[in-house]
Parts: sequence; C-alpha cells; structure tokens
Amino acid sequence: MTKSFVINDHHYYYRRRDVSLKDILSVMIYCNYTHLQYEFSKTYRKIKDDETKDEIKERHRNFYWFGKYLKECVNWFGQRVLPETRNKFYHGIGEEMQFPTVADRPRGVKIYGPISTTSSFEVAVNFANTNGLIVEFGGNLDWFGSGRYFRCDWLSDFPNEKEHLFIQNECGHFNFQNIIRARSGHEFGIIIKALQAFNDLIRIHPRVNNSVVVNVKEEADNKE
Repeated sequence: MTKSFVINDHHYYYRRRDVSLKDILSVMIYCNYTHLQYEFSKTYRKIKDDETKDEIKERHRNFYWFGKYLKECVNWFGQRVLPETRNKFYHGIGEEMQFPTVADRPRGVKIYGPISTTSSFEVAVNFANTNGLIVEFGGNLDWFGSGRYFRCDWLSDFPNEKEHLFIQNECGHFNFQNIIRARSGHEFGIIIKALQAFNDLIRIHPRVNNSVVVNVKEEADNKE
C-alpha cells in the first residue's frame, strides 16, 4: 500500500512516510459514519451567506486531525487519475443545480473539499434519486493536471458503493464529461463539449498573444 509521492509529470518521487493506522482509520471513519461525514464536509463551505473565513475555520478546527490524516492518505497514498485509463467517476446529487464554470474552465475545476464518487453509474443513480443529477467526472488530459483518489471499497461497510474519495487536490483538475438528469435521463455531455470547444476558440493564451503583438510591432518597424 505504501507508495512514493509524485512531484510532477517527469516522475520525480520522494517518500514522505509510510502509511499509518491513523490514515486507514480516517478513511474508515469517513466512509462508515454518514452523519460525521456530513458535518465534516460542511466545514469546507459556507453554511450561511454572511459567514466569514474565520468562522469557517473555527468550525473546521474541530475536525483538524481527522481532516489532516484523511487528506494525507488520499494525496500521498492514493492513485492518480491517468488519461490513458479513461477513468470515469460519478457523483449523485439529490437536487438539480447549475454549474456556471463548466464551459469557462477548459482545464477543469478544482475540488477543494472532500467529494465521494463511485465508479458505478447505478450507484450514483441511487444517490441522485428522481429529482437530482448524476455528474460524470474525468481527469484532465494533462498528467500534472490530474488529481488523486483513494479507493475506499476495501475499508467501507458498503463495498457495493465502489467509493472513490477525492479531497483538496490542489494540483488536480476535474473535467465535467457529462451531466445527466435523473428524472428524464437527458444527457448534456455533447453540450458541455461544444461549450468547451467554443471557449477554446475564443481564448487566446497570453504567450501567443504577446508573440502576435511583438511580430506586428516588428513588421511596423521594418516598414518604417
């Protein structure tokens, strides 16, 4: 189970420490105690509009050690989402909501709090019920942009859920591959890809933009 930690896409490694009992227990507690998992996850987001960062930190401090070992277990001993494996991760949401940043971030979105996903579409459907959504995530095509996950089924009391845990993947990105409405079965994957392709067309990378400006200036100087 012990693995070295990937530094970047050139496969540099260094060993932080061996996996510990505290790491394993943190995953078991997260997977098997639903109410605690719910309360813990709330400390990564606002629970009221006017809540300050200091107030969020104050709530989170009660879970400091639990969060520390859980994050280290996922990010140090978990598996990286590899483009060639074409991993699919599903997340069931019990209500419909909007995702305004899907098309605006072609490299994907970052997940800062804990998020439980499953490799089984059927399991995600059960969590979404008839009024929710099923979100299909995939890793970014860039190796360095992919996050890490920890397979929890062997530690969970519910191995049939095939849970894969992500938490605070600072260097990792998720791509929205598809959003499915549970009630009707409507899929929005094609629309997402079209919006992302359109965004790529109108987005100019700063380096490219600078090179264009320089070339235009050089041509103007030559004509003078």
